[in-house]
Amino acid sequence: NINGHGVDAVIDTGATVLAMSSREAQRLGIAYKLGLPTVVATASGMSDAYAITLSKVEIGGITVSRIDAVVIEGHYPHVVLLGMSFLEHVNLQEYNNIMTLTPRHH
Repeated sequence: NINGHGVDAVIDTGATVLAMSSREAQRLGIAYKLGLPTVVATASGMSDAYAITLSKVEIGGITVSRIDAVVIEGHYPHVVLLGMSFLEHVNLQEYNNIMTLTPRHH
């Protein structure tokens, strides 16, 4: 969940921050154009984007507040990419091709 709304997401340890498309941000009611305009490198080249802070991101019983994110203009990525701005708050373990996320206690 992002700000209380369900989303499809993938773990992306290669992404610096959580990333979503502007189409997804609009669906979630995020006023992303109030964010800081920027440019990001994607698989298909450079894209216009906005740097924002998400109020709350939840997976299972794990809740993290104030997550840095980027909203990329257009339809890419098709799912939310959970990058390191979220993943740095959890412990990731992989065993037998199953990835387990647990809360990281600071």
